[in-house]
Amino acid sequence: MWIERGTILTLGVTVGRGTASTIVTHKYRVLAVFEKSYNKWFLTGKKKQWSPEMEEKEKKKYRVEARMLKEDVLGYEDIEIHDNNHRHKDIVRIADGSMVVSVVGKLTTY
Repeated sequence: MWIERGTILTLGVTVGRGTASTIVTHKYRVLAVFEKSYNKWFLTGKKKQWSPEMEEKEKKKYRVEARMLKEDVLGYEDIEIHDNNHRHKDIVRIADGSMVVSVVGKLTTY
């Protein structure tokens, strides 16, 4: 499976605090992919491979900027930035490859 701009991912979001916290999964759309070079993170246009069997070390070699989606009758739609049901830092996230739970597919536009 490949991760690139427009790919739909499932990421875990922590809800609650302390011992009452739980991890809930949400779908996200990849906005950008970053890779590390000379100890700094830079945008890249390359596809990055992801699979559940990969080692954690390999998954941490790239990061993605992603925006939360909600499923609609017609497909997927971005959640509003100022949504009261979710925290702002959960709506737009930067996550490394090890935080990805699954890759759903590629977002297509008609």
